[in-house]
Amino acid sequence: MRIEIGERKTLEFKREEFKGADTLLPVTVYDNTLVSIELLEINKSMEKALKKIIEFSDRENTFVTIQRTTLKTYLVYPGAAVVEKVGKSLSV
Repeated sequence: MRIEIGERKTLEFKREEFKGADTLLPVTVYDNTLVSIELLEINKSMEKALKKIIEFSDRENTFVTIQRTTLKTYLVYPGAAVVEKVGKSLSV
């Protein structure tokens, strides 16, 4: 999976997997009604932006939103998801 210019994705991944990843990182993608597991393609610009967030976190899992603004610029900030219970099922 690639994040194209203008796209925004909310992702969750493990810190240890990020440190060991070369170009592909297994992530959980949270969309409006879907939760899926995919491989995220990481380039040097994205890696640099993600390291800034990960350095200040002590948690095992990282939950972030990534927005690609230009070819080499990524905005990375803490993610947010709304979980609501409808009957006996959960939706994100």
